Amino acid sequence: IGLREGEVFEGRCYDFDGTDDYFDTGINNIILNRVSFYYKSTNTSGIRHILSGYTASGLGAIGIGGVNLDFEANNGSVYTSTKDIADGDWHFIDVNLVNATLEINGISQTLTVGAMSTPQNSTIWVGARESGGVPVNNGDFGMYDLKLYNSADNLLAQYKMDEREGTAAFDSSGNKNHGTSTNATLSTFHTTDVGVSYSWLNQVG
Repeated sequence: IGLREGEVFEGRCYDFDGTDDYFDTGINNIILNRVSFYYKSTNTSGIRHILSGYTASGLGAIGIGGVNLDFEANNGSVYTSTKDIADGDWHFIDVNLVNATLEINGISQTLTVGAMSTPQNSTIWVGARESGGVPVNNGDFGMYDLKLYNSADNLLAQYKMDEREGTAAFDSSGNKNHGTSTNATLSTFHTTDVGVSYSWLNQVG
């Protein structure tokens, strides 16, 4: 990863602290069909939301319960994976909310029926869910290259998460669905990690 002339370069990512930070995409009333992102964590306690939103029909939430990923599919059912992803390694997560399938690192996962707290969001949040207007179940994890699709091949938003500073989470899809970070300690929220590939997608700052 990140090799150039024998050297390893750190790429940028977001580091959610699990306390109160999150970012609001500003996207609402959209049925998401697919979500993909890179994820890294060692936290194994409680329920922590990765992404949450509310629509009349569609995404409820994607989160972590203990060490396993949970997601609410578009059929209204909640599914839980059996793979431990709280091992401190980067994992590529690809959730299909229409077919209720999950791939981790390109491998299809065995799923069981689970449960999840219902979000009250008016827009899609990353790093927490909304309850009574405040963030709860905040996630403690690193993330980069989050992609939201409103159909299998229609990219709605792409958050590379390679900003060096500021509260804007820029959408690189061309659809201008820029997000806003809230409660983030920006000096630590905008971070680097040698596990994040150095490329045109994720530049070192």
